[in-house]
This record gives sequence, C-alpha cells and structure tokens, in this order.
Amino acid sequence: MGLYIKCKKTGTTYYLGYGGMLKLRIKVAELFDKKLGYLYKDALCKIGDKRKEALSAISLYANQHKPVSLKVWNFLFLPDTGAEITYGCCKEIYDGINGKCDDFVIGYAAQDNPFTWNQFVELLKECYENKSKLIWR
Repeated sequence: MGLYIKCKKTGTTYYLGYGGMLKLRIKVAELFDKKLGYLYKDALCKIGDKRKEALSAISLYANQHKPVSLKVWNFLFLPDTGAEITYGCCKEIYDGINGKCDDFVIGYAAQDNPFTWNQFVELLKECYENKSKLIWR
C-alpha cells in the first residue's frame, strides 16, 4: 500500500510508498540545513517518548536558527496522506533543492519506471509554473 504525489492542475502523478515519502522529506530537510536533516531523520525514526524528545530538539533548533521558512516546515511535517502544499511552497522548495543532489529512486524500485528525485524536483517546478497545488494521498 502506498500513496501518490500529484500536480493538481496538470495531473502528473507518481506513486511511492510511505518509506519513499519519508526519504524524500529527509532529503529536502538535509538540503536546506544539514543539522535540521539529521534531527528530522533522527526524530522520525524513533517512537514514543524518544520521538517526543527528538521533536523537542528540532523545535529548539528551529527556533534558534530558523533553518527553513514556515512553508518548508509545513511540507516536512504535514501528514503522509491527504495533504497538499501551495505553488509558492513548491517554488521555495524547488529553489532550495534544485541541482543540489544526484538522482536516486524514491518510488517502488520494482516498477518499470520508479519515481525518482529528479522527477520530484521537476514536479515541484511544474506545480509552481502552473500555479498548482502539489497533493499527496
């Protein structure tokens, strides 16, 4: 069971699992701020009280250093399903990550054409150029 990520106006759609969505958001966090990426990955890989402690560390770091805007912060912490971001958020993320990472597979590797990092970057661009929301369900 997985989810899809889609440009609402154009209909361009890709499929990935929840692990792929986590991998994608961890990479976005890392590219904006290495320490934020580390803290984000650490928090999301823990459960219970350890997770609460790790999330508190992220909040403390974010309040002191402002590593990302509220738009990017929302992208990182929105639910794994049933969420969306604005085209302005897409542009901000695109500007912050474009050209900063080699391509890698995010979607199901067993698919004939699995979703990749570069396709995600292009999907962000497609959304902001068409003034469209990026949705995932």
